Amino acid sequence: HYSRKFSGMCLNGGEDVHNTLLSSICDLADLFSCYSDEVLAKRDELLQFAQCAISGVKINSEIARLDNEIMQLQQEINAIDAVRANTTRNRNKASPRDPEDFKTAVAEVRLCSRMEDLVLKKKSIHPGDSLETHFQKVDKLKVLSESLANSCTKAEKRIMENRLQREESLTFKVTKTNEVSITEKELEGEISGLQKRRGQLEVNTKLNATIVKLKKTREEKDQFDEASNQIVLHLKAKEDELSRSVASSKVEASTVRAWINFLEDTWKVQSLYEEIKEKQANDELDRCGVCFVNLIKHHVSACVVLLTFTLKRSDMQ
Repeated sequence: HYSRKFSGMCLNGGEDVHNTLLSSICDLADLFSCYSDEVLAKRDELLQFAQCAISGVKINSEIARLDNEIMQLQQEINAIDAVRANTTRNRNKASPRDPEDFKTAVAEVRLCSRMEDLVLKKKSIHPGDSLETHFQKVDKLKVLSESLANSCTKAEKRIMENRLQREESLTFKVTKTNEVSITEKELEGEISGLQKRRGQLEVNTKLNATIVKLKKTREEKDQFDEASNQIVLHLKAKEDELSRSVASSKVEASTVRAWINFLEDTWKVQSLYEEIKEKQANDELDRCGVCFVNLIKHHVSACVVLLTFTLKRSDMQ
């Protein structure tokens, strides 16, 4: 495998894969820095998802240690095989010697057995999420993404309805203001005419009534303006609130989509590395099997040679 260190991380995969993952991690960090208002997804949970995904593509220190020990054992086994090959070539050129003592045979068996144990231990290590856990996380994020999209659609619809209500309120306010203005002008004109004929009891009574009516009309106008302004402000505040909600949902939806892509990309790398590790471990187990077979053949062959030589000497005597 190929690995390089970036930002304290040592990842599996080639340089292109590594750079792609690093770029994705930087993109996630940028998105996360803009993602402050939680709508549906939780920041801590997204971080935990990302950490688990990264752990699945990082070089595992325990596997690296086992690989190093397995390589050392393989070198020892190769050295023993070389000695055996030389012994086999020279066996017919010299008198047969006593077979390796029991301790030597046991040590070689333990060597092969140790290597097999290490390989099996390496096979049992699976960094990152399991297949089931991975799909559960991706499915959960996809559900959140769909929910956020639906929330945005509903909020945008409510914004349009809210704007329509605000426009209707403003239109009604203008219409009502114009009507009141006409009424005010009519009353003011009437008052102006009555004031010219002031002095008669009937005129004075009508003038006073008209003045009261104008005052009441203006008070009602002020009350209407105040109520109308409150309604418009309320609708504007509601629209602003909905707009903020839409913006937050869109930011979160974008973040969740990026997380889904990151989990799927890292899973591809993790799966590929897992396949390579599994094949490598199976090959090493096969070599362990060959090692045991060669070990048995070697010691049995040595015993057969010695036994044959001993029988020949007995016949000669």
